[in-house]
Amino acid sequence: MLQSVGGRAAILFSPFPPVSQRTSYKFSGYILGTNRRVALLIATASVYGSQRPMAPSHATQDARMKNNMNHSNPLLETVRIERTVLRIEVLVPTERTPPICHVRLGKGRTTLTSTNRTSEQCPLLCGYKAMHFATTVFAAIALALPVIASPPLLHSIQKANGETSGKYIVKLKHGVSKDDIFSQLNVENVTEQWTLINGFASRLSADDLNTLRASPDVEYIAEDGIVRTSFIQYNAPWGLDRISHKSLFFNRNPDTLNHQYRYNPPAGRGVDIYIVGIQITHVELYPRARWGATFGGYPNADGNGHGTHVAGTAAGKTLGVARDASLIAVKVLSDRGFGFYSDIISGLNWVANAVVASRRPSIVNMSIEGPASQALDDTVTALVNKGIHVCVAAGNHNTDAKDTSPARAPGANTVAASTIDDWKASFSNFGAVVNFWAPGQQVLSAWIGPSNRNTAFLNGTSMATPHVTGLIAYFIGHRGNIRPVRMTAYLKSLAVRNPLRGVPAGTVNNMVQNS
Repeated sequence: MLQSVGGRAAILFSPFPPVSQRTSYKFSGYILGTNRRVALLIATASVYGSQRPMAPSHATQDARMKNNMNHSNPLLETVRIERTVLRIEVLVPTERTPPICHVRLGKGRTTLTSTNRTSEQCPLLCGYKAMHFATTVFAAIALALPVIASPPLLHSIQKANGETSGKYIVKLKHGVSKDDIFSQLNVENVTEQWTLINGFASRLSADDLNTLRASPDVEYIAEDGIVRTSFIQYNAPWGLDRISHKSLFFNRNPDTLNHQYRYNPPAGRGVDIYIVGIQITHVELYPRARWGATFGGYPNADGNGHGTHVAGTAAGKTLGVARDASLIAVKVLSDRGFGFYSDIISGLNWVANAVVASRRPSIVNMSIEGPASQALDDTVTALVNKGIHVCVAAGNHNTDAKDTSPARAPGANTVAASTIDDWKASFSNFGAVVNFWAPGQQVLSAWIGPSNRNTAFLNGTSMATPHVTGLIAYFIGHRGNIRPVRMTAYLKSLAVRNPLRGVPAGTVNNMVQNS
């Protein structure tokens, strides 16, 4: 395997050793490099064999090359290109030494040799030493270039923990053109491409996958895994009371609506909140809610209820924190509550463009959880770097959230769940990635249904997260927008310190407040 040098193409060779006592030598390699068009302009492919033994190891390089090349014979059997794969087969009389195969790439020449000799006895061409394969077969690869590149390792595939869509998420290095990469692939398989992160999602053949794994323009490749909504359903929300009072209140019955929410209207006016799926006609949300976009081929409606519940807590008319904020539905999960990373990234990419167009202060609420995904984390961080506030759920498995996405995404506000008695909720994740705690057990909010008036009690860090989302909208409405990192610091400055019991060591103990 040889990486392209100076922008020229190279070939990754995987020589297959001949079967014992056979005279067929086969070579194959993936055509790589940033300029595949050059690589495909293979002018000649010549094979040389020798009726005499190789020159002794102490002979000069030129003598050894002449010994091989002055006794050429038409031994080439087949040379063919299968998309990005070059395949060569030669037939050599049994009394002859193994052949050397020269492949011309533009002005350069790559030389491939298959032999069972030791490394020191292999012919050296243009000063390139032979590469030792585990099968004791050697490939001596040489390009007419002034410098030698160390053979790079193939990119490993970041595995999803669980089911996948069958697609791969490919993150390219900064400045790399997707069109240049697509020219090396079957572009019909590219299903999504993004600008928020320089990447795309695609189903990949084995050839395309290997081409990308060997490309120096690729940052990483990840399987397209699945994320799920993060709530546990049981059947004046106390949470609003808790985030507007420094001390624990006397009434600790979460099922009652006689709690007090203290705030200064208007709450969140002029701010957009993006949420996964909303029943936009619900009386708590209409007419401030509207449908934005759907990714994944799902219906343009909340058939699950989770998004509507989250929206009601963030900005419901009587059940929400920022009751004057606007709500925009971006559906990326199925009505059964699961979806793929690629659809979520596409949704976030759409949000980034929508915010540029609207020029309004914006917050993204991500009450979802899934196995660690660098691609999703990078996308969330890219949103934050564009000045968009992001609030994410810590997750509901009573474990360290360091291996949960998007909870671990740098720059996001990661929210864990508390109870009405100021305890850590038994299900809530924890850990160093957590920024805040908010009410997340027996939370009353809007729910789906034909009456547009339904409500439900839900448990989960999904229910805690929109409390923080609403607070950010509330503060932007009163104080103006600031950078996400400064908003996080401001929320920390107002939070009640160490009010909760049961919080594991190494996890902050900050209960969010609106004043």
